[in-house]
Amino acid sequence: MKISRIISVVLTAAIVVSAFAMPSLAAALKSEENSSMYDLTVNYRELPLGIDTAPVFGWKLSLGGYNRSQSAYRITVADTKENAEAQNGTVWDSKKQSGENNYDIKYKGGALKSQSEYFWTVEVWDENDISLGVSPAACFETGLIDESDWSAKFIQASKESDVSIDFSGANW
Repeated sequence: MKISRIISVVLTAAIVVSAFAMPSLAAALKSEENSSMYDLTVNYRELPLGIDTAPVFGWKLSLGGYNRSQSAYRITVADTKENAEAQNGTVWDSKKQSGENNYDIKYKGGALKSQSEYFWTVEVWDENDISLGVSPAACFETGLIDESDWSAKFIQASKESDVSIDFSGANW
């Protein structure tokens, strides 16, 4: 009788523990699926056009569950959307960088071309150094970067102009 009572208590305890443990285990597994990178920005704007300074990258991170954080990131910049999505950094690859920072990440690649479209992605690792995947590709376009790109001339009246403006009768 005493042994059956002990077995009964142990089984009851096991059922209670598993009832509490299973939801938290399921939540932990589900949190991996709910993690994402979004609102990718360049120079603090989404999909900026005409940037003429070195890009500064940022993103927001949604991590499901509690006590979650970013431990590393990798940014790839490419000349096509396909290359960016494949993480083929034809323009720049930051390689895996340790850190929780997800804003003010400065571009450290080669010179960018004027009036060009670039695509980029970010891959993020969590506190357990597990990749959370790669973001959807975002893009940015450069403006006129070099002074030689400018060919405009100032609009002004010619010096020989014999324009005479009569302000008589004007009320200010």
